[in-house]
Amino acid sequence: MTNLTCAATCFVATILLVGCDTQKSGDALVEQGGVYSDQGDYAEAIVYFKDAIQRPLINYSKSGVLTMIGNCYNELGEYEESIKYHDLAIKEDPQDHRAFVNKGVVYRLRGEFDEAEKMYNQALELEPDYAELHVNVGAFYLHQKEFEKAVVHLERGVDLDDSRPVAHSNLALAYATVGRLEDADRELKKAIALGYQHPQLIQERIESLKAETEDAPAINEAEAADEGQSSGQ
Repeated sequence: MTNLTCAATCFVATILLVGCDTQKSGDALVEQGGVYSDQGDYAEAIVYFKDAIQRPLINYSKSGVLTMIGNCYNELGEYEESIKYHDLAIKEDPQDHRAFVNKGVVYRLRGEFDEAEKMYNQALELEPDYAELHVNVGAFYLHQKEFEKAVVHLERGVDLDDSRPVAHSNLALAYATVGRLEDADRELKKAIALGYQHPQLIQERIESLKAETEDAPAINEAEAADEGQSSGQ
């Protein structure tokens, strides 16, 4: 009888343990999915994130987890699925600026730059003081060769958060491109001090632009006026 009681107790304990596992909170699943995502195993991360949104969430929002799924599909190059989940995140919470940012990234990678810009602008309307967003928008305008716009957003990004090396490196490049070479030197030094790993290309670009400035012949007022008209077309 004692053995049977012991066996029955063990059996009940096993049921309880299994039951606890099936009732795992959504938060725990999100965190485990995050581990897989950090390791680059995006397919496995998606499994955990999708399970998480079927359960109660306390420290995470459903829209946030949906956009995480979208990011994983983005990393896998499955852009249609990525957009689908970012759209689900926006439907769940139209005020979640992260979903608009992440959807904008997908459009940018697909070469749909007008759509990407729309998403970034919607995110800025929702969260105008989000440093990472300004840095991302600045990088977008760098890619689009709209350097003055890049400067505006990158300056705002570093004003809001001075700790991002890539923000300073991109701002250095933007400054160099618009002829603010001393400012470019200063920002590149900040980026290096914060641990930026690949300053050589930006430094070469700055030096190249310096050389072009030093070698440029003086122009008279008429030539300057013509140049201004040409740049405005």
